[in-house]
Amino acid sequence: MPRVQGNGVRVHYESAGAGAPVVCLVHGTGGTAASGRASWKDWPTWAHVIAPDLPGHGQSGGAPAPRHPECVAFVAGSFDALSVRRVVWAGTRWGRCRSGVRAHVPERVDGLILVGTGARLRVLPRLLGCWQPITQG
Repeated sequence: MPRVQGNGVRVHYESAGAGAPVVCLVHGTGGTAASGRASWKDWPTWAHVIAPDLPGHGQSGGAPAPRHPECVAFVAGSFDALSVRRVVWAGTRWGRCRSGVRAHVPERVDGLILVGTGARLRVLPRLLGCWQPITQG
């Protein structure tokens, strides 16, 4: 499984395809990079897909980030380690993605793909600690 160090934390990610555009798929709370694999398996024919596990999720290190700016910084740090400059950010249920990404790393935004978002989706803190890792056999 591919891993890099980003912002001093081990980042696990999945990747497929090559070239441009680079699309970063950001999973929701409690998910992993593999969560949406079935929905993006055909994307590599037209994009380079990178899907990181957010901090404290899946096989990435660190503690779950309580706020979107921390998630954005975590993902952007993994781009540095992968020598990726600009990406199309894609997320499901990541309602504040649009404002967080554009406010904190505008130089890294080629576009946004937002699916099933909510403008003020709150996550109960106890949900950040109750996910179970998905093991693949």
